[in-house]
Amino acid sequence: MFHLMVKDIYTQRVSAYLAPLLLLLYFITAGNDVTGSEFMGIVLCGTGIGFIAYYMIIASNFNTNEGDKWNNRLLISLPVTRRSMILSKYLMILIWWVFAYISSTVLILLLNSILNFHLLNPLSIETGIMSLCLSIFLSSIFYPIFFRFGYRVASMVGIGLFFAIMIATGTFISWQKMNLQKSVPEVIRFSFDHPVIPLIILTLLVSLISYFLSTHIFEKKEF
Repeated sequence: MFHLMVKDIYTQRVSAYLAPLLLLLYFITAGNDVTGSEFMGIVLCGTGIGFIAYYMIIASNFNTNEGDKWNNRLLISLPVTRRSMILSKYLMILIWWVFAYISSTVLILLLNSILNFHLLNPLSIETGIMSLCLSIFLSSIFYPIFFRFGYRVASMVGIGLFFAIMIATGTFISWQKMNLQKSVPEVIRFSFDHPVIPLIILTLLVSLISYFLSTHIFEKKEF
């Protein structure tokens, strides 16, 4: 399984390793929002880094349907189980997130020191958790669709879901600013005040379901 993970690193598209550079424009454009609110800064950092990690994850799976079929035929001819192949994909989510988080953090800190931009420090625990949960959540949606319908459909659904999450996040922030959570039940109010906790629970639940679903699909699939 370790060799399968190394293979993904070696075969990753070069453009994916440059993806963190996209954060430069992202943070410069959103600079006013970052400096104006700590919570907003956490959201912007978390979603930005999470999306970069997700982009690297889907880029590592880029292939045509025919090319992907031949690649899977080659892999299952090796002394590895199909379950190991699926597990390696899910473990690589963490590897790509680590790369995205470290490289993005270095870029942001350099931008702060060289260009004197007053950006939120991305080293906060909340930012790390939010970015990790977002990358795992999006990937957990991507993989079952990828193994069932292929790369193109899965990537389109994943990108659409990301923008839906961004819209939902904007709505969530607006609710916080208007203090609408005061009129909702205690459980929902707790989620507003501590968004990281329900985010972790939701991510764990979705990722477990996704893993078993992907395993079931891949083990039944013929190449």
